[in-house]
Amino acid sequence: MREDVKKGRIKSVICYKPDRWSRDLANALIVTKEIKSRAEIQFVEVHFDDSPMGMFFFQILGATAELDKAIIKQRTMDGRKSKARSGKVVKEDHTYGYTFNKEKGTREINEQEAEIVRLIFDLFINPQKLAELAGDRKYSGLNGIALFLTARGVPTKTQIMFEAGLTKKRARNGWVWHKQVVKQIIENASYKGEFYQNRYNTEGILGNKFRDKEDHVQMTERPREEWIRVPCPIIVDEMTFIVPVNY
Repeated sequence: MREDVKKGRIKSVICYKPDRWSRDLANALIVTKEIKSRAEIQFVEVHFDDSPMGMFFFQILGATAELDKAIIKQRTMDGRKSKARSGKVVKEDHTYGYTFNKEKGTREINEQEAEIVRLIFDLFINPQKLAELAGDRKYSGLNGIALFLTARGVPTKTQIMFEAGLTKKRARNGWVWHKQVVKQIIENASYKGEFYQNRYNTEGILGNKFRDKEDHVQMTERPREEWIRVPCPIIVDEMTFIVPVNY
């Protein structure tokens, strides 16, 4: 819409009410200034008066909308933390080897995927087994495991989600395993039953698809004391896990 206004394709912009315009006051003022320099702005529920008093009233409505957004966000976060502290899993994170039971708020082992997880740990701990299974191919280390899984046609998590209709993301060059994915699996303490929620701050991540690459918001790790541990079914035992993470 903003691009169309700049190109002169739109002469009048109509919005239901100011809090639908934006729930960020600074953003609302910037976009309003940008658009009203080229087109008319109208609100259905309130009269938009481009006078000093009119803009003051507009800013009050914008600040109220921003406060409302912050309160809703805080209540949502408090609700999620309370759920996590009660031992419930808040949402599906599509970890390989597990299925999310939404009704119970728990993780359950997906045996088909769990077998692949165990195989990955086994191949990393016993490189000679990888060499034997690979035959003439010289596979080794994390990259070797990724190549082996791809060659065997083992489905990736993205492939499984795509085939289940849970994502529209397609693989450009076919469904392949990557070294980094294998590394993430052998470093994921969930498989030994150690799963934390509220560990990462992902605020603003969803908006990255609308931002330039240099303006992307990065996921950050919260202080350890803010992490909330919840029960998680064990796929590999403690000793199996402790070897890979110390390679």
